[in-house]
Amino acid sequence: MTRSHQTGFTLIELMIAVAIVGILAGIALPAFASARAAAQTQSLRDALLGALTEARTAAAFYEHDTLLCPSLDGESCADSFEWQHGFIAAVDLNNNERIDDDDRRLLYRGEVEDVRLLTSSGRKRIQFQPNGSNAGSNATFTFCDERGPTRATALVMNNRGDLREDRPSATAVAAACRI
Repeated sequence: MTRSHQTGFTLIELMIAVAIVGILAGIALPAFASARAAAQTQSLRDALLGALTEARTAAAFYEHDTLLCPSLDGESCADSFEWQHGFIAAVDLNNNERIDDDDRRLLYRGEVEDVRLLTSSGRKRIQFQPNGSNAGSNATFTFCDERGPTRATALVMNNRGDLREDRPSATAVAAACRI
């Protein structure tokens, strides 16, 4: 009679391996979620910076005011301070201070999930004039994602159309992060 030698894992070895995989997953998943949130916020921020630059440049090029505003449908401006659902830019060729069929569309950015983007109170749109300036008061764009209020960021645009990064106010963080 010959004995066969069996190889494999014992139940204890298997349980230890599963526990180690569980611990590693518990460490890696939150880091992955945080990295994903940071990437989504950066993507939205880059899209907004690109839209602001394109709208400002188009105002000078076409010698007409250019509008940038939140949009739910990519066709018209939404009456909202929330930009994460999408935004649109167009040259206001008929000078009626709204985006309609007669205007030249520049861009549309669709919705971004898990990131909130709000403008400061009173700024439901950005209007660039042909000289590149921003009509109206300074505008603050506040970003907040699932990482929470401590990771909220802001971009501030002055009347000349210049941008700078800043810490958002407590009021802006509360609104953007819904706290």
